[in-house]
Parts: sequence; C-alpha cells; structure tokens
Amino acid sequence: MNISISDTIQILGITFSFLFSSIALYFSYKSNHEKKFNIQVTYMSKPKEFLVDRKSDELPDVYWHEKYRLFPHICITNNSTHAVSITKFSINNSVSLTTVDLVGETYKTTISTNRKEEGGITKINAMQEKSFTYNLNDHAIIKPVVTLQPYEAVSGLLFFHYNDSLFGRSNILKIHTSRGTKEVSLNISKQYKSALDLGYSSRQPNEWMLEVLQDD
Repeated sequence: MNISISDTIQILGITFSFLFSSIALYFSYKSNHEKKFNIQVTYMSKPKEFLVDRKSDELPDVYWHEKYRLFPHICITNNSTHAVSITKFSINNSVSLTTVDLVGETYKTTISTNRKEEGGITKINAMQEKSFTYNLNDHAIIKPVVTLQPYEAVSGLLFFHYNDSLFGRSNILKIHTSRGTKEVSLNISKQYKSALDLGYSSRQPNEWMLEVLQDD
C-alpha cells in the first residue's frame, strides 16, 4: 500500500494537532488546578494534651475555668497561585482559636514532682522532677489572621483551651480561610496531668458570675 505525500502531510498534521491540543489541555488543567484552593497541613510532632500547672486565676492564662491545653505544632503550605488568609482554627466545631484568644507566656506541666507538703512543711526528695514546658515567647504561635502568599508556608504552634478532654476521641482540626475550609484528622497521642500542688483552688462558676454582677 502506497501512501502519497499529501496523505503523509495530512497524517502528520493531524498528529501534531492532537499533540499540541494535548499539551494545551495539560497546561490549562495545570493552571486551573493551581488556582484552586489547596492548602496542605503537616503535623511536625505528635499532639499531646495537658492539664497544666496553675498558680492563680491569671497564670498561666486567664482561662482558669477550663482544664485542658493543646499545642499542636503544624506546618501549613499554600499550594496555590492565589493568596489565602487563615481566619480561624477549630476542633470538632466546639473548640476554636481566633483573633481574640489571650495566650499566656509559659505553660508548664509537672508530671512527677520531688516536693511533698506535710504539716505546712515542704519536703524535697532526691527524685528528679519531670515536666513539659512551652515558652510561647520562643515559639511562633499561628494566630489568625494569617495570610499566605502563593506557595508560601508557615510553621508554628496552635493554642486551644477547653474543659472536656479530647484524648481518646476522633477529632477533626479545621482551618477556616478566605477561600474555603480545610479539614484534617487530629490524633492526640498522650495526655499529661499536673502532679504539682500549688495551693490553687479554682473558683466555682457561680462565684465568677457573682463578681461580674458586682462589677456591673
């Protein structure tokens, strides 16, 4: 079977046309995909839940009426050609981190102590004290509002305070942004409770309400 020169040119033309159309379609898809809302969330360490040492109603923070603290260390990457602003973080639609949250400077959780109070006397034994400490002045808190430029990333700690433990539960971390909401699983690996008795006694909610009414 002989193929004429004109047939060959026609076949080549169709082939190149298909090739160029495929390339154009690929770049069009790539461009549209990169413009879409696309952030990636990576945990830099396994999240742990803490019932921290509390010295007073103000230390380590003003949320004396809530037991637990959570400091997930994450990295957020904007894999898009458009900027995106992070406006809020939330867990299970009940716990949140917003622009108005007040973050303390130092959070310490003493998990084993070498001190013991007996008859008003503090006794210290040879056992080494063990604790976790978060000096938040030395760490970047990712606190809304944060804007990520195209392909920019931010890494740091989140700060959550709440009264009902999230340990042992299936949790969802939501990153609320100007372009949509990203959901990722949040698995809390361990829970640590303070073993230190600092003599602090938390106020009851009715006491706090009485103070508010008196201030008014």
